[in-house]
Amino acid sequence: MVLAALQGNVEVTRYLLDHGGDPAMPDERGSTPLHNAAAAGHCEAVRLLLSKGVNLDPIHYQGTRLHLAAVEDQDQVVMVLLEHGADPNKDVHHVFSYLMMTVCGKSLKCMRQLIETGADVNACDYSGPTPFTEAVADGLTDFVKVLLDAGANPNIPNQHGAIPIELAADSDRHKLVQILFPRTKPIKSLPDWSVDGIIKTVNSPKINAPPG
Repeated sequence: MVLAALQGNVEVTRYLLDHGGDPAMPDERGSTPLHNAAAAGHCEAVRLLLSKGVNLDPIHYQGTRLHLAAVEDQDQVVMVLLEHGADPNKDVHHVFSYLMMTVCGKSLKCMRQLIETGADVNACDYSGPTPFTEAVADGLTDFVKVLLDAGANPNIPNQHGAIPIELAADSDRHKLVQILFPRTKPIKSLPDWSVDGIIKTVNSPKINAPPG
């Protein structure tokens, strides 16, 4: 059944279910039929398995079914899982948050869906950064705008103590610095608090020089 779900073969999946197949039975790697159907974007197979009462939240090495759908940009599957009660803020200690997975998978649609169902845009990931700091670090301007509109705090630092505007300036992303500037609290260590001044100071040899 795991293979049938991965291939989106609804007829075979239904046949196996009707003849006593266990919809929650994992393979040797811990993947269940629903994990595979979600990751591959097979909405009909996902709905069929959910109709059999399959638990939404079992975790394997890649996270829950919602993790897989989010990182694979399967927005239709994300919608189905959320409609069936998947928790957009479920904490899985060894896996990135759902919003972080949308940044990793560059899935703006999935990000919007999660935010609309209550995902916390300021929740820190288990490894330190928020989805917002990661989006800034990756130069994903559209993601940054969506997160800001949803209430993301641009003053929360990443795991290394750098706030988003510093990350944008360090990568010489002028447009992102412009977007972040009016929403960021001034940093005392940056004397020229202007868009060009921040970029110049953050990239100056003195700032970036290794300690002597």
